[in-house]
Amino acid sequence: LKSCSRLKFCACCAAPTARAGRREAMGLSSMFQLMRTPDRTSPRKAADSLLSSTSDEEETESLENVIAEGHAPIMQFACRVFFGKFDEGEVVLYVTRIGPADCTCRVHYETADATAHAGVTYRKTRGKLSFEPGERMKPLRIRLIDSNIFRATEEFLVPLLKPEGCELCEYLHTARVKLMHETLFPSNRFAKELRAGPLRRRATGKVFVDYCRWTLLSANLVPKTLLVMCIDLLQYLYVLMIVSADKYLVNVVVDSHLNDEAKLHTAYFLALLRLVPFLFLHFAALHKARIDVEGCACAHLRRCLFYKLLAFSDESFDERAPTACFTIDREAESTAQAFFLSIELISANFDVFLNLLFLIFHNPGASSYGMGVTLLMISIAVIRHNFWKKPSLRNEDARMTQFVQRAVNNQELIQAYRMRPSLNEMFPAYTADLQDIIIQRNMFDIKAQFCLTLIPVLCLACYVVKGTEDVLSGTLDVGTFIASARLIKKVGAEVITAYQKYISIYFCFQPFKQVVSFMNMSTNTHAEMMAAQQQHEFLQNEALVHQRNFADLRDTFDAMPIAAENLGYSHSDGSVQLRGVNFSVAQGRIVAVTGEAGTGRNKLLRILAQLSVPTEGRILMPPPLTSLYVHTEPYFFHERSLLDNLTIGCLNHDLEDLRPRLKAILEDLGLAKVINFLDGDEEEHTIAKVLKILSSSELKRLSYARAFLANPDLMLFQKPFGNLSKQTVGLLQNLMRQHCEHRGLRMETCPTRRRPRTVVFSAESELDAEFADVEWAMRSVNTEGGKPFCVAQLERKVKWSVDSPPSTATRCRCWDVESPA
Repeated sequence: LKSCSRLKFCACCAAPTARAGRREAMGLSSMFQLMRTPDRTSPRKAADSLLSSTSDEEETESLENVIAEGHAPIMQFACRVFFGKFDEGEVVLYVTRIGPADCTCRVHYETADATAHAGVTYRKTRGKLSFEPGERMKPLRIRLIDSNIFRATEEFLVPLLKPEGCELCEYLHTARVKLMHETLFPSNRFAKELRAGPLRRRATGKVFVDYCRWTLLSANLVPKTLLVMCIDLLQYLYVLMIVSADKYLVNVVVDSHLNDEAKLHTAYFLALLRLVPFLFLHFAALHKARIDVEGCACAHLRRCLFYKLLAFSDESFDERAPTACFTIDREAESTAQAFFLSIELISANFDVFLNLLFLIFHNPGASSYGMGVTLLMISIAVIRHNFWKKPSLRNEDARMTQFVQRAVNNQELIQAYRMRPSLNEMFPAYTADLQDIIIQRNMFDIKAQFCLTLIPVLCLACYVVKGTEDVLSGTLDVGTFIASARLIKKVGAEVITAYQKYISIYFCFQPFKQVVSFMNMSTNTHAEMMAAQQQHEFLQNEALVHQRNFADLRDTFDAMPIAAENLGYSHSDGSVQLRGVNFSVAQGRIVAVTGEAGTGRNKLLRILAQLSVPTEGRILMPPPLTSLYVHTEPYFFHERSLLDNLTIGCLNHDLEDLRPRLKAILEDLGLAKVINFLDGDEEEHTIAKVLKILSSSELKRLSYARAFLANPDLMLFQKPFGNLSKQTVGLLQNLMRQHCEHRGLRMETCPTRRRPRTVVFSAESELDAEFADVEWAMRSVNTEGGKPFCVAQLERKVKWSVDSPPSTATRCRCWDVESPA
């Protein structure tokens, strides 16, 4: 048993020797008894009470004998995925001990980043758990960092390490923790406006400011942003220093009575004063480019959008998938650009303030002109933005796009009815209308720019006249006069720059609204969390039910059925697809799901594969049951090689070790062509070349070869026999049977060391379902309250009893599970 059939909690044997199975069962069942018994019976008493119900031979076996034979305890997490909420402050993981419990065991743990990062969303945690004699389960607490801002659903890992006096489970040695935040994007400050639907014009600005705050905090951009603003400030101070240097050059060097040598040395110094800071600012600008605040903000937003996309339910994903790429690419880029423009807008306004302050300090008489330029230009900008409406290009552009799209969609009709000449005559009219709108928009921009630039020119002209009189009268020196004129001109230029940045931010509001709408859509994560809690409760209850039969069933979790209780699924529009579905099937069976189109066969398979979450009832499966949903249409990654495509379900295995088994499975499926490709040169391993030479039937079998190679515990086929010959159908059915009986195809290890394998497929006819062990017939039930809807009702036909394998079946049982409807 130690060398051949060591029983792991997740990769356990189904049929070891009777004595060995009962010995391992004793440790497993005692754990569940200790977990559920109020008085916490000792491990020895729990084992003795269980052994008392077994055979006389088993009664002589003691716990010491089991430990002496090498049955070390197994450490694992209670489940594969744990969920945590930021508002709870911590997430609790449970580590369990399987097997003997009268010894001290220790195991180390340490958190590891995935999409969540330590110090940002959770506290880095490492330590050691010690299980004293009699202890079966211990909590592991990890603190979360709640910053009270929106966070996408993120994950981190917690692996178990360095076992002492125990072994690690083959599968559940690492837990994945999903962190959820119930805050709206970007925060709950404007929850009323965000829940009201599309953002209105007035609310958009406030929400955008909140988005900028969220970006600074969640992406940790505060230090980088301050550094960028400091670099901009240095550039503004350099300009003011040049203005002061020019003033000194005119007043002291040119207009003074210094000797020529002193004037020359002063000129050299002023030249160096221009050159050295300029070189320093050049390197500072390069460092600013490397910081790339806009790129960091864009990358952070895209990550959140992508995490959100993968968390959508089936219906939400189908609804948002066509526009998701555009949202993640273009709209996220525009939103991040608006964030960076807002930083530059603050810097530009600060530059205007510095210029006005410098003007007031050096020439108080010219400060009124600078203030006048600023106020008048702001007034013109406000009037232009609120009362001068720019001609819209959207309608004409949309008309032309629709015209071209109709021509593309109706190409066959256009050719058949000779409509090309008439369409050729109509299209120039659309382009002419579009050109007229473009000309009007360009003229509008020129007029608006003229009004803005006219103000600083008029103010500067007035100051030149007034300043010349002061210079001639001797009340104003020439250097101050020239410096003041330059500052007035620069104030006008900076106001124009600030206005242009504001307009650019305003035009980014539309993609920003789309991003906000995308981020605040409902997802599947909360339903997954509830399903995980139900699954945990189910496992504890099922363990108590099956531990009584341990002497015959060897392993509690292999004995647990795949079951559903009042399973239902409703779409977002309220239409019902599944309702009142109840079933319970033992592992290791082949199940056929029959029924007419639209009865929810595929949806039931997706729920079993954990790709969809039911809206009613619950699906109950033993852990850590791995599932794989196989589409009826073959899908491949065209950018990857042939070997990579066939081994995507075997990420934890060496590709070269998988090659012999892969060739054997391909040979079983009659795919000798693919084997030749695998044996050929590396250049011939591209999937594109294989797709060109294989027929549709061969491509389908190639997809099935990938599924059999992955060897999941639960394999779900969507219409596997469609468009296949009778011979190929028989071949595939034979392989399905071998997969269940041998617990995997072409496996080198002993079958008793692996979990049972279950196959569920949707059959298109009763003939396809004849070879299955169990048949689920889905039937449509109409009308509830006068409203038609589709409800899947389950009719189960068991062809072999649960107590005997199909090969020795002697009886048949059939019954119906009625729907509550």
